[in-house]
Amino acid sequence: MSKQIPEPVATFFDRVNAHDEAALDAFTDDAVVDDWGREFLGRQEIAAWSAQEFIGSKGVLTVESVEDT
Repeated sequence: MSKQIPEPVATFFDRVNAHDEAALDAFTDDAVVDDWGREFLGRQEIAAWSAQEFIGSKGVLTVESVEDT
């Protein structure tokens, strides 16, 4: 088990925890976010969802373990 988060995942987590909208750069134009069964398709829908419930809610992601498989 690795103790370090690999790139680009580490950068994504850093940006999310800094409440930086640049975290959304991790998503492609055809990306899908599944938030407990609600799907948000593409960067525009993901950005709108994020503004309310992800980056906009000022939450913090905490990594409890990292496994490289």
